[in-house]
Amino acid sequence: MEKNPFASCFCIYVPDPAAYFKHLNFCLMKKIVIISGLLILICLSIFLPDKMISPGDLSKGYENLNNKCFPCHQAFSGTSSTNCIHYHQLDKIGSNSNNAVVNKKIIFHKNLQTQNCMSCHKEHKGVNGALTTNEFNHSLLSATVQANCSSCHTTPANLLHQSISAKSCSSCHNTNNWASKDFNHTLLSVASLNNCSSCHKAPVDNFHQQQLSAACNSCHGFEAWKPSTFDHSKYFIFDNNHVSTCGNCHQSNKYVQYSCSNCHAHNLSNLISDHQEEEITNISKCVNCHRSGNDNDNRDDSEENKNNSENSDKIKKYINKDKKTNSDEKDD
Repeated sequence: MEKNPFASCFCIYVPDPAAYFKHLNFCLMKKIVIISGLLILICLSIFLPDKMISPGDLSKGYENLNNKCFPCHQAFSGTSSTNCIHYHQLDKIGSNSNNAVVNKKIIFHKNLQTQNCMSCHKEHKGVNGALTTNEFNHSLLSATVQANCSSCHTTPANLLHQSISAKSCSSCHNTNNWASKDFNHTLLSVASLNNCSSCHKAPVDNFHQQQLSAACNSCHGFEAWKPSTFDHSKYFIFDNNHVSTCGNCHQSNKYVQYSCSNCHAHNLSNLISDHQEEEITNISKCVNCHRSGNDNDNRDDSEENKNNSENSDKIKKYINKDKKTNSDEKDD
C-alpha cells in the first residue's frame, strides 16, 4: 500500500494547561491594572480637578472656584455661556444694585444676548491674568448698535471734536482702530476750517514765524501738508540761472532773509559799484526792483520805495537807463 505523503502534516495541538493559565492570568492582570489606573485618574479629576486638569488659576475674585469645575463647565461639552449668564446678567453688567450705571464702558453687554462669552473672555490665566482679549470685536454687536457709538463711547471733549459738524463717528473712525490716517477737513465748521492754529501748531522755522498773520491755506491744502503751494513768483521768478534751490539765496533756514551776492554773477563789489552810479546805496532788498533774472522786468512798486520819493526817483531813472541799454544791445 502506497504511503500518503501528507499524512505527517496533520496533527492536533493540545496546549500545556499550566502555560495556558499563566498567559490568561497575565492578560487579566494587565486589564485590571489599566482599569484601576483609569479609575484612579477619574477620581482624582473629580475630587482634585485644580491639580489634575486645570490649565491655571482663576483670576482674582474667583479663587473659591479653583477646585470646582462645574459652576462654569458642563461635562463633556466644555464651557457654556448659559452658566456665565447665570451669575452675570447681561443687562446688569456695568450697573449697581440700584440699576444705576457705574461703568458706561461695559454696559454694551446688554446688546450681546446671543453671543458666546468666550469670544472675548478667557480664564485660567492666573490671579492677575487679563479677563478679556486685547481688542473688542465690534462685529459681535448688531448693526444698529454699531451705528450708535455714543451708546458705549463718550465723545472726546477736545476742541477738534467740538468743531466737527458731522454727527457720525464713522466719518473718521472705524471699528478696527480708533486712529484714522486721513482726516477729512471738510467735516469741520467754516470757522474752524479757516483757523488752522486751533488744532495745529505753526512750524518753528524762521519763515513761518514771520507768516503767522497769513492764512495757512494760502500755501497748504487740506489733503496733505506737503508739498506746499507757496507761490514764489510773487517775490521772485525762477529761471535757468536762478533755480529753486532754497540754500542758494536763503541761509540757515532763514527764509525771510536772502542774499543775491552768493552767486558769482552778482559779486557784491560789482553790485555796489553799478548801483552807486545812480546814487542808489541800499542794495540789500533786491526784489523790491528785480523780480526775475530778466532786466526788462525791473520794477519799482514796493511800499518802501513808494514812501521814499527821492529814492524812488533814483531807482526809476536807473531802471529806465538799464532798459534803454538792453534795447540798444538788441538793435546792434
